[in-house]
This record gives sequence, C-alpha cells and structure tokens, in this order.
Amino acid sequence: MAQKDDATPGGAGGNATDEVKKGAAEIRQAADQARDDIADDLRQLREDIARLSETVTAIAASRGSAAASAVGDSVRAMKDNVFATAADACSAGADIAGSARQHAASFAGDVEDTVRRNPLGAILTSLGVGVLIGLMTRSR
Repeated sequence: MAQKDDATPGGAGGNATDEVKKGAAEIRQAADQARDDIADDLRQLREDIARLSETVTAIAASRGSAAASAVGDSVRAMKDNVFATAADACSAGADIAGSARQHAASFAGDVEDTVRRNPLGAILTSLGVGVLIGLMTRSR
C-alpha cells in the first residue's frame, strides 16, 4: 500500500488551506447575513417611524390646525434625522462587512503562504494545538 505524503497538497498543508478557506467563507457569509439583517431592521424602523408620523399628525390635526402643523413639522424633521442616521448605520455596516471580508481573505492568504513555506512547522503547530485542546477538554 502506498502512503500519502503529508507535504502534498492533499495532505496536512492542503487540509489547513481548506480549513482557512472554509473559515474565510464562513466569515464572509456571517458578514453578509449581518448586513442583510441590519438592512431589514432599518427598513422596519423606517416603516414604524412613518406610521408613528401619520398617527401623531392625525392626533395633532384633531387638536387644531396650528398645533398639527407644528407637530407635523417636528415629526417630519425627526423622521428625516432618523432616516439619515439609519442610512449612515447601513453604510457603516456595509463598510464593516467589506473590511471583514478583506481581512478574512488576507488572513487566509497569509496562512496558506506560511503553510507552503514551512509545511513541517504547520504540521507541528497543528499537533501542538490538538494536544492543548485535548488536555483542556479531557475529563478530570
């Protein structure tokens, strides 16, 4: 029977690369999901603010047109401020997701380069991490 050489791409170095790529993909997926969740929350917030604006305006209209105008103006200004803040938050979330994606890809590339330059070191490091995890998780 032929033995598989761990220094080949299918060996430990390949497995480490696959795991790093898998981790980077999971980070990208989590960042995309977070961005989508933020966008959904902001859309719901906009709808809630719009309904609140309509309700307050209706109440104020029943109290008098001058008061309604003042309250309506205040609510519109508040709504505009909330929408601007929500847009800024959405933009910041997208920037964070993009940055996380970029850092994950960079990290994956760095790890892959290190494993290619020093496959024995990568194997020994993996062995050491495995031993540490085993020691920490064993029953006492």
